[in-house]
Amino acid sequence: YDTQIYLINGVRKLFFVGEGTPFSTTPLIKIANQSTVDSWGAVMLSVKPAASTQPSVVYNTRDYNSAAATSTTVSATVSAGSNLAMFVIAYCVGDLPITATFNGDAMTMAYTLGGSSGEVGLSVFKLANPGVATANVVVNFGASVTHRLVYVVVTTNTNQTTVCAVSAE
Repeated sequence: YDTQIYLINGVRKLFFVGEGTPFSTTPLIKIANQSTVDSWGAVMLSVKPAASTQPSVVYNTRDYNSAAATSTTVSATVSAGSNLAMFVIAYCVGDLPITATFNGDAMTMAYTLGGSSGEVGLSVFKLANPGVATANVVVNFGASVTHRLVYVVVTTNTNQTTVCAVSAE
């Protein structure tokens, strides 16, 4: 499981991709909400450019923990750059990731899927123009959940008004 960037129709898209069962017994197919037997799923962020220069990923990290908890904390670094944006992709089993902050600043929920009891919950959060810092990203869940997976991605050259569009397949 990893994040990858592809150029599609002239737009760079950030994908979280994987195959199989990332959370021991919960297949990734539940994340994507597909009805096929195919076990591939993808969460896609169309990161909008600030101008003619396409966005670039300048930082990414991830954290996984299988123990039950109501939050996850991940250290992340935002370095100086032009038109920065931060994205947090959070998964868990048993409920939804409901809020995220970076250095105490609230992030906006851009997408959510699933989260029923025993099912994978997915939320994508965004923050335009995050402050330059090495600080904590804190993701809070609606209940005590297991198998928490959090990706943090920072981009440059990102539109500060229409930061992204998100979909899952």
